[in-house]
Amino acid sequence: ITKSLWFYSKLADNTPYQFTAYNIPTGLSIPDEGHDYGYIPPMQGFWVKANADVDYTFNNEMRVHKPAGSPAIFRTPQAAERQLMRLQLSNGIIKDEAAVLFSEEATNDWNTPKMTSQKLCIYTLKDGENLALNSNKAINYDVEIPVGVKAESGVYTFSASKLENFGAERVFLLDKVANTTTNLSNNDIHTVNFAENYEGTDRFALVFPRSGVITGWDGVVQTEFYAYAKDKRIIVSTDAESGTIYVYNSVGQQVAAETISGKLTTVSAALPEGVYVVKLNNQTTKVVVK
Repeated sequence: ITKSLWFYSKLADNTPYQFTAYNIPTGLSIPDEGHDYGYIPPMQGFWVKANADVDYTFNNEMRVHKPAGSPAIFRTPQAAERQLMRLQLSNGIIKDEAAVLFSEEATNDWNTPKMTSQKLCIYTLKDGENLALNSNKAINYDVEIPVGVKAESGVYTFSASKLENFGAERVFLLDKVANTTTNLSNNDIHTVNFAENYEGTDRFALVFPRSGVITGWDGVVQTEFYAYAKDKRIIVSTDAESGTIYVYNSVGQQVAAETISGKLTTVSAALPEGVYVVKLNNQTTKVVVK
């Protein structure tokens, strides 16, 4: 069986039961309800995922009497050894979370699939799998991490309920329908109004951008600016109200230009693999097209 389990719980008395996932190697529960001790109490139903058709036997030797205040039964990496982000979606009454973790020790066992049978779900996608916990050995900069959402109609907010050990790293939430980006590293919140029930994986995404290299004049007011590549095209996020995006190849030749069109602008020219310099007004950054 996989090294994850799921159980039903309530976040509060006035909220419905929903799945909480627990990943054994990391000691993390998603959503974060404090159930990070790795014990299943008596009478608590739980689910596991089998990778093969085999019999599994439970016996009395598995029972544990957990002393008050004792550490978790499962050994987990120290928090300082890993970077953890929790992306929360809430309508003010019920909420759900998706977690993204980076650690040199990460393995496939550190990934936990998402149970999507409940009314409100948020998760990330990797290799075609919906994940409650998405673990990687290192940050993959300037690459979209698709975010899946299942929600009934209403007003919802996205926020980072936890950002652990990221230092100066930034993470943005992209909304491709509203054409906006939200800097979750600044504790910014993104609000969306679903006019009808929504379920999809192509509207929202997370991006960890490389820090832009700022050039220009001293004292100029800098705008939020970053760029990344997707499907051989460069996408630029900026809060500048006007300007033209210029793209240069590794030998300094201009290979593309595009007038900004809102918070997110896609440079229409498809580019071959390589390293490019993207310039907007007095700001520049490098983007790798793969």
